[in-house]
Amino acid sequence: MAGRSTALVAVGSYSTGPFATRDWKIKHTVTLFEKHRAVWVTSPIGSLGYGEPPQEPAAFPFGWTLAQELIVVIAACAVKDEEVLTALEAEGLVAEAEGFPGHSRKLLRIDDVHAGGAPLPTHLVELSATRICNIVRLGLIRLEANTALGDGALVELRSYGLDVADYQLQPLGESEND
Repeated sequence: MAGRSTALVAVGSYSTGPFATRDWKIKHTVTLFEKHRAVWVTSPIGSLGYGEPPQEPAAFPFGWTLAQELIVVIAACAVKDEEVLTALEAEGLVAEAEGFPGHSRKLLRIDDVHAGGAPLPTHLVELSATRICNIVRLGLIRLEANTALGDGALVELRSYGLDVADYQLQPLGESEND
């Protein structure tokens, strides 16, 4: 895949254990590849992905912000929320995976037909945000200072009610004052 990775989003549980601690328990990562458009790649962590159908990289039609795209990707690919998948399926954005018994068989699939078309309805973003805001915690790791998933996207993610921690990757030995 040509392009470069500029941001990584860790997707974990909002809280863990019987006392609802805020410890990180990362279940998925979502990587932003910047090409001529944003491409999202999701990866389950450890045994969570064993036997799951592979998720194709997702590139959305122009018209949504990166934060809106990320919210839908997390709801569909990391959380696999059935209500979100059903709404996406109604828009022709979900395909059935074959040969993976015992796993959600629906995969987010944005074909070239959609990729150059009209923007998708924003109600999909609101639905996705509502369904995931109380169950996931996000860690935004900026791999490059000039990532498109910058401060504006961070503010927008939080405006949808998502809990987002912000981290900036900095090479060892460098400080902000250098």
